Amino acid sequence: MPGFFAFSGEKLRALREEQDRSREQLAIDADLSFVMIAALEYGYRSPSKAALERLAGALGVSPADLVVPDPDLAAAP
Repeated sequence: MPGFFAFSGEKLRALREEQDRSREQLAIDADLSFVMIAALEYGYRSPSKAALERLAGALGVSPADLVVPDPDLAAAP
């Protein structure tokens, strides 16, 4: 039974750094603000579905690569 997933700012930062990209460059490529990228990476905000798709597209990954299972919302056994 599938559970729920939460956006991971840590995964976003790790993927961005693996590609040796700045927050500014990712913001430009994803058509988001630098402030939004920083807030996402630090876990202050979660992206909308559209923003998640733009981030994934800019990084060349699937949106699923930017989420982790949410243990607080896991499906009941």
